[in-house]
This record gives sequence, structure tokens and C-alpha cells, in this order.
Amino acid sequence: MQATLGFRTHSGWAAIVVIADKPECPTVLNRHRIELADPKILGSKQPYHFAENMSLSDAENFIERCRESTFELAETAFATALRDLKDRDAVATGCGLVIGSGRKVTDLGTILASHALIHTAEGDFYRDAITYAAERYGLLITAVPEKEAHQRAVAGLGMSADQFLATISALGKLIGSPWTQDEKLATAVALVSARQSRRDVKFARRAAS
Repeated sequence: MQATLGFRTHSGWAAIVVIADKPECPTVLNRHRIELADPKILGSKQPYHFAENMSLSDAENFIERCRESTFELAETAFATALRDLKDRDAVATGCGLVIGSGRKVTDLGTILASHALIHTAEGDFYRDAITYAAERYGLLITAVPEKEAHQRAVAGLGMSADQFLATISALGKLIGSPWTQDEKLATAVALVSARQSRRDVKFARRAAS
């Protein structure tokens, strides 16, 4: 059995949903919350906010310390998810990630001088951790802007928007709470990733023939 993972991140944590990659018949295999901030590091949940009033040198060192810890936590979360799939005789073929629409800025001085950029940078910080962990395990990341997640999932399943919303609600009833907007969006991007994975396999087969 093939499966795809879907993530929606927040400051310090992410919602993960794992679906069985069955065309037209999605099934949720697992969903839970993963922690991405080390509670032993003061300020690690919102590292850019915490570093806002530091000197640039201290801010760089602090954010790098948080990054190392967060990336390690993300990698551990992926290892756990993939181990669970192996126990189910399943294998992950891809990973969907909800992303924002803001412009990515990398200069730390510029970021810390703008409260809006601090928020954007922290969103990127946790999404980068998921991307890093996925790549470490050889999974293709399908990044989907939040505003497009449902539309692209609907297109992939070949159903109407109302049918899709009914399907998502039914999945939530089967697996139980929590089934918030986080889980719904994570499911949507997992479905988009599943469609992309199937497309890549078909392309590879045509190229090999």
C-alpha cells in the first residue's frame, strides 16, 4: 500500500495527516500533532520574535540553535511516521505541505526590523523544517498555497467542491477528533501530493518504455 503525508505548520508544532493513496477513495491512516520546538530552549517556539531585540550576532546564533533543534525534531517525526507505515506494510510516496503566499526574505537584519516579516520568517522556519525532513527521507515535497489546497485536491479527485467537503467531513467522523481546519488542510495537500506521485510514476513508466 502506498501513502502520502500532509502537513500544516504552526509556531512550534504541526498537524500531520497520513492517507492511503487510493485514487477516488481516500482513507486516513493516521493523524496527530508533532512538536517542533524544544521546550528546553527558552523562546524556541517563536525564535524570531524572541530574537527581535538581540544584537544581530546573538540573534543569528540563537536562531541557528533553534533551527538545529527544530530540524532534528522534524526528522524524528518523519522517522516515526514512516516506521508506522512500515508496520502497516505501507510506504510513503510523497508529502504535501501547506505554505503561505508571502515573499520569503532571508536577510536576518531586514526580518528583525519588521514585525510582519518576523511572522513570515517564523512560518518559513517551520515549513523549512518539514521540507528538510522530507528530503532526508527521499520524499518529494508538494508545496501548496493554503488558498489553493481545496481547489487542487478537488481537481485531483475529479469531484465537485461540495462532494469534496462531504468526503473530508466523512473522513473526520471515521477517525474522530481532532478534525479541525488544520487536519482538513493537511488532508487536502496530502491528496494533491498523491496525485502528483501517481503522475510522476506514470511519466517514469512512459520514459522507460
